[in-house]
This record gives sequence, structure tokens and C-alpha cells, in this order.
Amino acid sequence: MAQALLQRRLHCERGGTGEGYRVLSAGLFAGDGHPASPDAIMVMGEIGLDLTAHSSVQLNPSLVKQADLILTMTNDQRSYVLQRYPEKADCTFTLNEFTGDLSSEVVDPYGLGLNAYRACSAQLRILVDELFHIIIESKMR
Repeated sequence: MAQALLQRRLHCERGGTGEGYRVLSAGLFAGDGHPASPDAIMVMGEIGLDLTAHSSVQLNPSLVKQADLILTMTNDQRSYVLQRYPEKADCTFTLNEFTGDLSSEVVDPYGLGLNAYRACSAQLRILVDELFHIIIESKMR
């Protein structure tokens, strides 16, 4: 969901192209090639984003090597990434940490029902907006 939200923001705000940015989503334990959950598809559809073509990708050394920034939903996920890829410590953060909100984490809604997906989507929209501003401001320096 975060990937779709950020891609839309970059596309809309950066002259319709999102040029210069590559946004990827990768799961820590998800296998490759799985569709988005029906609840994620429904919730993103409610705000005009289509996840029906989404296909999961598992985090792998190639993706990590290419990454300029790695953002996780939780501290445990961040720790997992850092245990496997300590060389990426300087560019691996939770989404909340990177955007300056140290008070919470993004709860993974998987298996928790439609209301959990809606709550996650609302939280992600706020965090992605802040992330967008941080990324764009850093490019202007």
C-alpha cells in the first residue's frame, strides 16, 4: 500500500513522471509472485489506487544492494533487515522513524480484516505525505 501511495504522490507532484525515483515494496517473508490481499485491493480501490496487478517480491540481496533507502513498518522488521544487511545500517529506518514520529509503528493489517486495512491506509497516507516532503526537500539542497 505504501508503495502505491508514494508512487502516486511522485507521479502527481513531479510533473506526471516520478522521474528519478524508483519505489519498490518487498516482503521479508512473503514469497514472490503473490497478489495483494483482497482487503488491500479493496481499501486502496476506495482511494482510487488499483492493486490488482500487484505481485509480491521477497527482499533479497540484489534489491538491498540497489537501495538508497530502506523503510520498514516496524522496529522488528528493521532489526531483521539490519541483522542480514548490516552494511545498510545508515539507510535503514522504520517509516515512522524516518518521518520523525518515534511514538508508534505501522501495524501490519494482514489477516486482521478490512477495518485494520483502513486504519493502516490512513496511517500510511499521513506518513507517505511526510516522506514525500522529506525526499523532495533533500533533493532541493
